[in-house]
Amino acid sequence: MSSFRYSITRPYPYKWFTPVAVVGGIVLAALFSFINFYSNAYNMITITTNNPDIIEANQWSHIPGFLTSRIDPKCEDAIIPIGSTFNTNQTALSYQLSRMRNYPALSYHNRRLESCEATQISIDFQTSIDRQAALIDRSSWGVTVSADITCNAPNEEHEINYIGFRTHYDPLTWATQPGVSGFIRVNASSPGFVWANTLLLAFWTETVTATVDQTLQPNSSEIVPLFNLSSGYISFSKPDINIYNESFFRLGKYAFFNLPESKAYRGDFNITDDTLYEDLITKNTWPNIWSPANRLAKAMYSVIQVDLGQTDTVITTFNGTPADMSILTTADRLHHWTENLTQIWDRSTVADKNNLLPYGLMQMRQFDKNTDATNPRQPLRFTPSVISA
Repeated sequence: MSSFRYSITRPYPYKWFTPVAVVGGIVLAALFSFINFYSNAYNMITITTNNPDIIEANQWSHIPGFLTSRIDPKCEDAIIPIGSTFNTNQTALSYQLSRMRNYPALSYHNRRLESCEATQISIDFQTSIDRQAALIDRSSWGVTVSADITCNAPNEEHEINYIGFRTHYDPLTWATQPGVSGFIRVNASSPGFVWANTLLLAFWTETVTATVDQTLQPNSSEIVPLFNLSSGYISFSKPDINIYNESFFRLGKYAFFNLPESKAYRGDFNITDDTLYEDLITKNTWPNIWSPANRLAKAMYSVIQVDLGQTDTVITTFNGTPADMSILTTADRLHHWTENLTQIWDRSTVADKNNLLPYGLMQMRQFDKNTDATNPRQPLRFTPSVISA
C-alpha cells in the first residue's frame, strides 16, 4: 500500500469563462465607447422651421429614450412681439398682433389657432384725404375693410392663451402701406382661397363703385370729380347665425362727413333696440351704399374664418340645424353669393381693375355648384391654421 496520499480533484467546469469574459469585456468597452462618442461628439446646428412638430417627432422610436434624449431635436418657442405682423399657413391675409394679457410678446409653439372670433369689422371710406396721388388716380374713393380678432393660441403646455390682432384689406394700397393687405398669395392648388380672394375683390370694387355713384356732385368734372362727402366709416359686430340675413351683424354704427361744409351724418343699428341694419337698405338711406358694404363685411368675415382655420366647429341653431355663418364653406352658399360677380365687375369704376386679378387665376363668374364643387381638387376644403411667419 502506497504511503502517498492524493487530494480528490476534478476538471474545472467553466473552461470557456476566461475567453468569454475577455472577449465580452472588449465588446462592452467598444459598445460603451461608441455610445459615449455619439451622445457627446456632435455639433448643435440651429435651423429655422415653420413645422416644429415634424422636427420634434420621435425619430428614434426603436431606441430607448434615455439613449437619445441628448440628441433629439428640440424647437424653441417663436417670440412674436406686440406690433409684429404675421400670417397663417394658409397665406391669405396678413395680421398684426395688437394685444395680449400681461405679456409684451407672444410665446408660440406652432399650436393650431382655436376659438377665433372677428369681434368687429369696419369699412373706412376716404377721398383725397391722406391718400397718395397714385391711388386717387386709380379710384376717387378709397375703401379699406379691417377687422379686430381674438384667438386662443395655446402655448407648449396647451394652456389657454388669448391674443388680439388686426387685419386689413385694400387691394390698391397693400403693397405700399404696412399693415394693409391684399391677399399675400393666391395658390392655384387651393381653389377655395381663390374664391375667397375673388369674393373680397368683387365686393370691394362694388362698394367703391356705389360710393362714387352716391356721392358724385352733379355736373362734376370727370378729371377732378367733386363729392358730397369727404370720408366715413361703418362698423359691424355681433354676427348672427344666418349670413343670408341682411341684419346678420346685429350691432354697429356709421358716420359720414362733408368736411368743406362741416356736415356729419351719423347713426347706429342695434337689434335689441329694433334698429336693424336692413332698415338702412329698405329705406334707401343716403348714401345708399348699405347693401354693397354689407356684402363686403360678410365676405371679410368669411375669409377670416377660413384663413384662421375655424371651419371644423359646427355651430347649430336652437332647433339643431347647422348655422349659416360663412359664405365659403358650402357649395350652395358660394353659388348664391357669386351670382352677380360678372355684372359687379363690369360696372366697376376702378381704373386698371384687371391688373388686380393675379395671373389669370381668378374669374369674375358664378361658382357652379355642380361642376366646381365636384372638382377633384376639392375647392372648398379648408384646413386648421397655425401662425407660420
